Amino acid sequence: MTDFGYLGLSYNTDIYKPEELESYEALWSEKAKGKVGFFDFYLPSMGCISLASGNSAPFDLSATQFKSMEKINVA
Repeated sequence: MTDFGYLGLSYNTDIYKPEELESYEALWSEKAKGKVGFFDFYLPSMGCISLASGNSAPFDLSATQFKSMEKINVA
């Protein structure tokens, strides 16, 4: 999906199984509720989420498209 430095999801192996994290849908799971955060430069990860929500140009969004990212449901 992306390749630049350290980009990826880190997770607690006592809570998640690897197969639960095969897509960004894991970020919206009940297990992750209130526990998702970004560190360092957030743009690459947000670009992936934008693509997953159907934005073919993930960084070129209208105000309406950007606002809709607040309530994203990637499924």
